[in-house]
Order: sequence, then C-alpha cells, then structure tokens
Amino acid sequence: MSDRKMQVVFVNQTNHVLAAVTRTTDAAKLDAVALVGKVFPVHAKRTIQPAASGDEQVLIPATLLDTAVVDFDEDAFINPIGFIAGDATVNPLGTQTPDVSELTRTDLKIKLTGTSTVGEDTKVWAAIRQVSPLAGEEPMVRIVQGVMLKNRGTVTLALRPVPDQDPVAILPGAYYALILVGGYQPRFEKVSAV
Repeated sequence: MSDRKMQVVFVNQTNHVLAAVTRTTDAAKLDAVALVGKVFPVHAKRTIQPAASGDEQVLIPATLLDTAVVDFDEDAFINPIGFIAGDATVNPLGTQTPDVSELTRTDLKIKLTGTSTVGEDTKVWAAIRQVSPLAGEEPMVRIVQGVMLKNRGTVTLALRPVPDQDPVAILPGAYYALILVGGYQPRFEKVSAV
C-alpha cells in the first residue's frame, strides 16, 4: 500500500477511470460534481477520421460518475482511461477492445472482437453524441447501459437521453461513441446511425 494517493473519476457502471488528479490538501474523497462540474467532456485519444470539427468528444453527466481515493499509480495518472477503479487501487485493463456492430435510430449493438464471449455477466455502458447537429440545435446525446450476459459476445441497448428515461429515437447521421465493456479497453469511434 502506497502513502502517495490520487483521486480518480470513473464511470459508475463499469469502473472505467476517466481522469486522475492529485491534491496537496486533505486526501478526503470529493464527489464527482465537485471535481468535474455538471458534465465531464471525454475526448478521443486519437484523431477520428474523417475529422469533422476537432470536437471529437462525448459529454458525461457527473451523476453517472463516481470518485475514489486510490494508491498513486504513475501509469494510471498519465493514461487513466486504460484502468479501472478497484478497492483503493487502480488496475490496468486488458488489450482487447469492443466493437460497435450497429447504431440504429433506436438502439446500439455492442459486439466483442471476433468470436469472443464474456465469462460472466459483464456491465456495459456507452455514450453517443451527434457530430453535426442541425443549425441552432444542441447535439443529440444518449447514454446507454446494461449487461452482456455470460457466454455472450453481443448486447443491444435501447437509446435513452439518460439511463432512467424512456428510449427516444435519434436522427440519422454521424455520432461519436464511447463504448465501455467491463474489463476491456474503451473504444471511441465515429459511427453512423441508420
């Protein structure tokens, strides 16, 4: 156990770490809103082709995030999105990433690479954000979460403005998608709704 600590911000559903901070004042846990405000922007680590505006990001409501004080980990501090939050520590994710096999106007289908399946029920979470909204409109954003069942390699989730609301269809077009599957590297890509 390390005397050096850091605080991480992570997605409640899958424990994927999105950010890490250190503080020189008291090491008490701050809540997500105190650290990130009402929404937290997550940017792609690489340029998504074709780049539209340089605004490749999804916005995550702070109510879907949590924080933890954990042992300092230099790798997690530099690249937090490659880790999950655990009991007072962070743990590196494996090398596999999920695929998005289909985005429709009403749901998102998440698929593991190749013929992979999960060995236990596994939490999944995704955020999508419209690339080019109509003039004067805010981008459409949907957050989805659920469970990929044991021995399965796909899950289909209904698109909802936030997880506890009724599904609402999206407009056709391009969307940025951040896909999180428990134990897998995150996937951030541009997908088209059909």
